[in-house]
Amino acid sequence: MSRRIFYTHDNGLHEMRLKLSQVKNHASIIQLMAGMPYGINGFHCYIIYMTDDTIIDAFLKTAKTIAVIGASADPSRSSNGVMGALQRSGYRCIPVNPNESEILGETCYPDLASIPADIDIDIVDVFRRAEFTPAIAQEAVDRRAKCLWLQLGVVNDEAMKIAGDAGLLTVQDECLAVVVRTLR
Repeated sequence: MSRRIFYTHDNGLHEMRLKLSQVKNHASIIQLMAGMPYGINGFHCYIIYMTDDTIIDAFLKTAKTIAVIGASADPSRSSNGVMGALQRSGYRCIPVNPNESEILGETCYPDLASIPADIDIDIVDVFRRAEFTPAIAQEAVDRRAKCLWLQLGVVNDEAMKIAGDAGLLTVQDECLAVVVRTLR
């Protein structure tokens, strides 16, 4: 059992995993981090949020529908491969891309608001550049999604704050298909 800790320090957002036995509170994390290279300390390091892997794992086991923002019909694009892997894992994936009409057998929508209201969206999985993610986070909140997931390489603290403040589970800079593969 581990706990994911997301923190900012000097050059951006970082993630580390610690055994639950190592994590008592924020102060214990800062103490552990102080012994790391480059002398991270409480004055220069701010913990953004922590989440147990078990929370994410349990959520992913009950989630059914994923809106894939930035999905592509091009098989060479990572969004296409991830969407296909998620479909094979049993999720219904709804592609969102204003330039496509259908991707991997699913009707494509130009934005989250265009997805029919009778479809409950559990996860909004984002394959867009970081600067676009705050607006997408707000769309996810408005759509009453349960989770905002920014794919590997996509990091935006403002998007995480928008979604987190509204009660959504938030994950960034991690591949949803890889995490799902570890569940099965």
